[in-house]
Amino acid sequence: LQNEKSFLASDLFVWRTDQAYSTIFKASDILKKFYDEDSSLLLFFFDQHGREIFSKTLRFNDGIAELTIDMALTGTEGLGTFCAFNILLNPSSKQIKATNRCYVGYGKKGSFSMVHGNLIALYTNKLSSFGLSDIKPAVSPVKGKYKYYLQKSNLEFFENSLVFTNPLDRDITVSIDGNTFQIGSRCCEAVQINKDDETIVIESDFIFPRPLVFSESGDFVDVHHG
Repeated sequence: LQNEKSFLASDLFVWRTDQAYSTIFKASDILKKFYDEDSSLLLFFFDQHGREIFSKTLRFNDGIAELTIDMALTGTEGLGTFCAFNILLNPSSKQIKATNRCYVGYGKKGSFSMVHGNLIALYTNKLSSFGLSDIKPAVSPVKGKYKYYLQKSNLEFFENSLVFTNPLDRDITVSIDGNTFQIGSRCCEAVQINKDDETIVIESDFIFPRPLVFSESGDFVDVHHG
């Protein structure tokens, strides 16, 4: 992104409506705050298999845009990914570089665990109206042999699962405890962690296979990055 004069960037977030989950999303009007430009928020939603299911535009209210992502919105019980971009409402001659890391909350029965964006995943060099064909990966697609050590104690009283996303235009491979799976472009994958393993080692051909960690005990949910 250093070579781009202007860009809008987003994480590839996860939404969940499975297992009684609902998801809330909160974004800031960063174009107004940092550039004094009016904007709205454009979101693209994908199912677990990376297929676009819909897009949605939100207006900011007192500098914040919020959205509840539940079965009424997605029309399905499951999980998937989405991205969000602050887009200009009026033409501007300014050079704008905006990354909205946002906050996403996951919970059951109205109580949510909030977590911020994981990495700069996707970007576009268009600042107003655009489509999926204008969005590109913001992270290197170069294949390699990478290891990531989960920064999480695998405590017995929590059921831990990991959710991986793939912002690239190619499939990625991820291995945990010898189990290897592929994740397609814009897709996500949920993996249950074996309680016998105190230390979790993630191997991948993707440079940054950092998952979301869902730690559950009954209706209690704690969500954070690995």
